[in-house]
Amino acid sequence: MAAARRRATGALAACVLAGILCAPGSAIGATATRTPTPRAGPTALLVFAPVGERSLASLPGMSVGILSAADGGASRAQLQLDITQGARLPSGAYGSPPPPLELATAGSVGHIYGWGRALARARHAPGELRPGLLASSLAGAAYAATPGTDADAPVAAAEDGSVAAVSLGAPATLAPRIQALLAGRPLVVATIAAGRDANRVLAQLAAARRP
Repeated sequence: MAAARRRATGALAACVLAGILCAPGSAIGATATRTPTPRAGPTALLVFAPVGERSLASLPGMSVGILSAADGGASRAQLQLDITQGARLPSGAYGSPPPPLELATAGSVGHIYGWGRALARARHAPGELRPGLLASSLAGAAYAATPGTDADAPVAAAEDGSVAAVSLGAPATLAPRIQALLAGRPLVVATIAAGRDANRVLAQLAAARRP
C-alpha cells in the first residue's frame, strides 16, 4: 500500500499473500468450523489486517509489496470501491465524496447499504467505472470477519451491492471460517481485527494456503 493509502485506512494493511491471492463456505457461522471440501480451481483470499510491513514480512509465507502509488489521499470507502471496480481516478474527478457503505446481513448473505449512491456517483465520473465488477466477474464473493469489524465488506460486493456469502463470528473461529468459505467461493475477503491474535490468524491462513 502506498503511504497515502496506509494513512487513509488507519494503518490497515491489505495482505496479498503468496497463495492467498494467486494460489490455488460453504458453511456459515458455527458450522463453518468443519473441515471444508476443497474447491476445484484457483481461489483468492484478500485479507485486511492491522499489521505493519515488518511484522507481516516476519510471518512464514508472507511477502510485502507496494501497490498502486497514489497522489493525494484516499478515503477508506474510495479504496474499497477502487478495488471492486479495478480502476482508480483522482478524488477531484468525482463530483462528491464516496457515500458511507455498510454491511447488512440476512442469514448467510449480505447487502451493502449506500451501494446505489456509489453506483450513481460512478456513472457521473469520467470513464466507465463499474463498482462491484470484481465480485460479479467471479459469480459472487464471500466475506468473513468478527461482529463490529466488518468495515471492509464492500470489497466483496457485486455490481448490485450483494455479498454472496457472509460469515461473522468469534475471533477464534475466523481462520477456519475463511477456509470454509474458500471451499465454495473463488474469492473471499476478510477483515482481521486489531489485537494480539492478528499475527496468529495470518500465520494460520498462510500455512493453509501453502502448496
